[in-house]
Amino acid sequence: MREVFVLNGKWWTPATPHHVTEGEMTFDPSKGAILKLSGLLDESETCAMPFEIVLGDTENGIAVTMIGSNGIWLTRPYRAADAGESDMPACSSLCANVLLVGRHYLSPKEIDFQGFDIDLSHLSDWVGLNNPRCTDQHQSTAVAPPHDIGQLGKLIIEPGDGNSCHLVLRFGGAVDLDKGIELVRQLRNLMSLLMHRSVQVLRVRGAVGGGADNIQSGMMVDIFYPSFAQDRSASPLEPEDMLLPLCNIREELGSIVAKWFSANETMAQVLDLYFAASHSAELFPETRFLMYVQALEAYHRLRYRNFELDPKEHAERLAVIIASIPEQYREWMRDGLEHSNEPSHGQRLKEVYRDLSDIMDEFVEDKKRFVHQVIKTRNQMTHLEGDSMVLEGKDLALATTRLRLLLELCLLREIGIGPEKMKQAVMNNAMFSRIRVQSDDTDKA
Repeated sequence: MREVFVLNGKWWTPATPHHVTEGEMTFDPSKGAILKLSGLLDESETCAMPFEIVLGDTENGIAVTMIGSNGIWLTRPYRAADAGESDMPACSSLCANVLLVGRHYLSPKEIDFQGFDIDLSHLSDWVGLNNPRCTDQHQSTAVAPPHDIGQLGKLIIEPGDGNSCHLVLRFGGAVDLDKGIELVRQLRNLMSLLMHRSVQVLRVRGAVGGGADNIQSGMMVDIFYPSFAQDRSASPLEPEDMLLPLCNIREELGSIVAKWFSANETMAQVLDLYFAASHSAELFPETRFLMYVQALEAYHRLRYRNFELDPKEHAERLAVIIASIPEQYREWMRDGLEHSNEPSHGQRLKEVYRDLSDIMDEFVEDKKRFVHQVIKTRNQMTHLEGDSMVLEGKDLALATTRLRLLLELCLLREIGIGPEKMKQAVMNNAMFSRIRVQSDDTDKA
């Protein structure tokens, strides 16, 4: 879904199959599908009108289904010419969320898939097909047996033309369109984490009918939808650019994918913040820093104890405090102490760091100073506390990279990567190797 393309053909709605209008459909990966028609799909409509489904046949006889027309249905009805003017023909246009190429669907309820074939940027680098240093064992990975990804189904890495491959998801049952697109997004995000690079979906094909074990090549539907994930680098990935190439996690891949899908159900906010901070090139440095801090705080809320004192004891303590002040101030005091039993931002960061200190200490020369500066900077940015930020410029960039490292260690732990393999992954990674050298240089100074 990297390129813009145009489909010319005839278009209609399921409710009016005999009312066909010629038009041009343009798909832009950053905007979605826009259909410009030479007339009206429904002659009775001359104002904004959404359609659930619009069907089309291209000039080459390819079936197209446009799903969820969400833009304004713009129409210009026919107007007869006045003297000396040309006629103004009826025309219209609309936008769509999703484009299905290869099959007509009369209703959203009909749309489900038994699996997906997914082409991703840099996938062959991750698998090792384009790396001359790869061994024969690495090369054979692309035709390895399917990986069991729990109740969801199986993941397969299939070879393509030349030195290419793609991911294949096969489900145990049917999955609807929205769920399928979400699973593709989550899988792309996992590959971005493992490759340590923004990964773009190049092509998605949905497998329809026949059951999970009886899918023929002619039963595939191309799926197009807008995506803001852009791969801005055409250069190939080397093993040191990644966190975990396939050769390092071949045996655990099925378990990793299953745990990743499970993590998305419980910590979506953490993951959204991480991917927005890590793969959005346009962010200001301060915004990226705050997003990593917020993601780590959210992670702590989900995975750690969210109180300092036993809640029952804290309730008793509050009751004593509230009873000891004048009645007219009690409601105000109660509101002020509502979150008084929660860990502070600094305590949350310290606890997460502590559990990963065996690795983090290789990249941070002074843990207490690092945590103090991060919290002071966070408070200054959020509450304008103090006269100036503690961290600025290069120091802010270095702290931000360390926060990214800490968060990525948390995510690797979530998908079952053990301490030794985590340490090896970040110590061998080019980005993190640079900040480790800076830490060593600082110590020597």
